[in-house]
Amino acid sequence: TMSFAARLTSMLNAQATATAIGVASRTGLLRALSPEAKSAAVLAAEAGLSLRYVEEILAALVCGEVVSLADGADPRAYVLPLESQEALSGMGLYFEELPLLSQCAFDEVCAAAKTGDGVASSNYGPFGSWMGKLSDEKHERQLVQTFLPALEQGALVARLSAGARVMDLGCGHGVGGGGGGGRGGGRNNFRRAVRLSCHFPCAKKPPGGFGFVTIQHLFIQGNLAHAGTA
Repeated sequence: TMSFAARLTSMLNAQATATAIGVASRTGLLRALSPEAKSAAVLAAEAGLSLRYVEEILAALVCGEVVSLADGADPRAYVLPLESQEALSGMGLYFEELPLLSQCAFDEVCAAAKTGDGVASSNYGPFGSWMGKLSDEKHERQLVQTFLPALEQGALVARLSAGARVMDLGCGHGVGGGGGGGRGGGRNNFRRAVRLSCHFPCAKKPPGGFGFVTIQHLFIQGNLAHAGTA
């Protein structure tokens, strides 16, 4: 069995790899990687990044066995296997979470552990924005393709396709509301409603008096009220 010291070393190596995946996700390098072998220069150009930094990130990803080196390629070329690409398309964004949480409140949590005080929610603004992005991507992948067809054995999709009354209701906070801590979350909700209407165009014009003419969104922030239609 692995000694505890060896396990700790393994954890540190995995942490370094996870951080590299998070950086690759945030910078767009993950989207540039593919099963097609590409040099670091090509990847840097496609992602709009500095070649020096791309080479450093790729080195960490190769060591972590996330990315492979193409056999016999000169200059060196990098490959993201199809299975890995598919997995990272759904999970890559999650690797931004812990670095972001540490950025937002690591020192504050350590201080609070001594004093017993709380950590102000204002520290987590960037994390709320990340949650909104995560929620958007999850809805893009799952809402129409997976979630809606699973409801009522597909009957809900049939009603939406024919034209049905729909209310998009969100508080503007948390994953369900799109994150973003207020205004951003509400607008994420509205964007998702607009996208939903594109999948079910009959909902825009009520057949036989049913359905809804427009998607309406009312968002209240402080003393401001904004209404939008699509």
